[in-house]
Amino acid sequence: MTRLFNRHWQHIYKKMSKKNKKKSNYAEQAGKRQQSSEKTKKKQQLKANSESNGKFWKIWAYPIAALLAIVVYGQTINYGLVYFDDSVIIEKVISDISGIGEISKSFNHSYANFYRPLQNVTFVIDRAISGDRYVGYHITNLLIHCLTIFSVILVLRTLKVSDRKSFFAGLVYAVHPLFAHAIIWIPSRGDLLLCLFAVMSIWSFIKYFETKKINYFIYHIILVFLAAISKETAMIIPAVSLLYLILKDVKSLKSLKIVYFIVVWLAIGVIWYLLRTSATTSIPQESSFGLAALTKNLPAALEILGKLFLPVNLSVMATFSIFSTVSGLIFLLGIILLIYLKKETRKTVLFGIGWYFLFLLPTLVFRLQQADDFFDYLEHRAYLPAIGILIILAAYIPEKVFQTKNRVYLLISSAVVALLAALTSFRSTDYSSSLNYWQAAVRGNDGRAFFYNNLAKIYSEKNEIGKAAECFQKSINLAPQYSMPYDGLAGIYFQKQDYNKAMQLMETAISRGNATVEIYNNYGGLANTMQKYDKTIKVTKESIEKFGEAPTALSLIAKAYAGLREPDNAMNYAEKIQNPNTKLFLKRDVFVILAQAYIGAGNFGESIAYAQKAIELQPNFGYAFAIIGTAYANQGDFANAVPNWKKAYSLDPKLVQVKKQLFLYYKDIAKVPAEAEKYRI
Repeated sequence: MTRLFNRHWQHIYKKMSKKNKKKSNYAEQAGKRQQSSEKTKKKQQLKANSESNGKFWKIWAYPIAALLAIVVYGQTINYGLVYFDDSVIIEKVISDISGIGEISKSFNHSYANFYRPLQNVTFVIDRAISGDRYVGYHITNLLIHCLTIFSVILVLRTLKVSDRKSFFAGLVYAVHPLFAHAIIWIPSRGDLLLCLFAVMSIWSFIKYFETKKINYFIYHIILVFLAAISKETAMIIPAVSLLYLILKDVKSLKSLKIVYFIVVWLAIGVIWYLLRTSATTSIPQESSFGLAALTKNLPAALEILGKLFLPVNLSVMATFSIFSTVSGLIFLLGIILLIYLKKETRKTVLFGIGWYFLFLLPTLVFRLQQADDFFDYLEHRAYLPAIGILIILAAYIPEKVFQTKNRVYLLISSAVVALLAALTSFRSTDYSSSLNYWQAAVRGNDGRAFFYNNLAKIYSEKNEIGKAAECFQKSINLAPQYSMPYDGLAGIYFQKQDYNKAMQLMETAISRGNATVEIYNNYGGLANTMQKYDKTIKVTKESIEKFGEAPTALSLIAKAYAGLREPDNAMNYAEKIQNPNTKLFLKRDVFVILAQAYIGAGNFGESIAYAQKAIELQPNFGYAFAIIGTAYANQGDFANAVPNWKKAYSLDPKLVQVKKQLFLYYKDIAKVPAEAEKYRI
């Protein structure tokens, strides 16, 4: 019985154990299913968040970067000119191309050795919109910069850089203080346009070989041509494009498609060359273009690299410094070391380095002859090459740095952008006026003669004669071989009416052998004022031999011959002037000078005759009537003198001497006090 009882309960226990085990298995499986479901939900949530973040970076990266650039550079749109090429270039464009109706003339226009018709087109449009104000020019520069930020983000994404990295690179590019010169200085327009079209042309090139779509080929052709007519550096675009294929897609180099690109590049080069040749015949001299210039300019490649990583020693007129050169060399060695250590990013980094040095090369083979006493390089030339360094940084910086959950990294990257923006905002004030600009140049390097010379010019325009004279003298002390500071200092003595001292300085300026046409003209004007007409004729003829028969030179020499009472020679030079209006006024002035000369010689009849010829050319020319009145008065013929004086004064009330003559006549000769009071000074 006991055995039967035990067996019965063992049987029941086994059944219950099996049931409990089944229940346990069911519960375990249910738990696993629940955990799996929760994991799936989490994955789906993470995927949704990732897609949401991806959309955010794709959609908002560009507007945020552009908005930051506008905030940082917004204050600059009300800035004027800094009088470093900007006034000369814009004035030349405006004088040669009167308005949008003549915008096609932009393709026949050049400045010095440079052919940049698209830049001229944009200047003409700016002028039409903003008139004599420069706000339009600055807004255009800023808008092009914003478009370029978009192109930088786009090309980085095309190079398989993540959206977050591309966004950060766009922010850095938007506000880096090294690029302030490119955005604020109006003549850097060519570099801005070049960069925009060059980056987009390389993007379209890459997209074509990724997709084989013909529309990218067409985009590339258009963009390369636009870059070519923006700045000469565009001729490097094919080299950078081919470098991409060599490093990233070498198989495409063997395809027929690359031949199409080469043919198009050659065609664009030929068209550009023909256009440029028709617009300019100026050829750079050997001492300022080629291998010699490259050798002297090589430190600029290191300095720009150093300033990208460590933005100090930035200057409106950059000069070589040991700190910037050494820091740039250190960073370059660091990049080379990383190439060796990280094989997985080697090709991308090599492409970035190639981009940097290839686009920088054209700026290194040109150097001003007076660069050792002026600037060594200009920072706006880094605007396009620097994108290569952004490509390198994007390849090396870990993705986790830009993850929003890593708050420390996020704060550091945000602080970097904020610091760069603050530096740029602070630095932009150097461009707020011409005085601030050249004072900043002197602060950057007080050993460059041309910085003091140009600062002196600004002081002269502001009528701060003492400061101007001091700066001109410093310029002479630093580089006595140049003509310009002597000319400027002579102008100050001319204002003081110390003509003898002014003439001594002008003769020194001419003797230096590097006088510009303007200095020759200033010499001629001073000599005419001093009635040293022989000197005017001698020096102005030298000017004509060097620079051609410019209207100002012809005018000076014609007036000098008039002063010598040689009307035939005077009129001979006046007739050479092509512009009808210029010729008219010069002839009038020649007749007036002849009239004055004959008064001095006591030949009053000839004086009256030449003054009347001036009136025939310009009937309302009051000064000519004044000369006639004086000629009659010298003969004692006040009956004819007074009506001519009155006519002169009615036409030009600024003729104070005529008013004085009428006062003296009515007071001392005619004895009519009431009438005399009308002309009392």
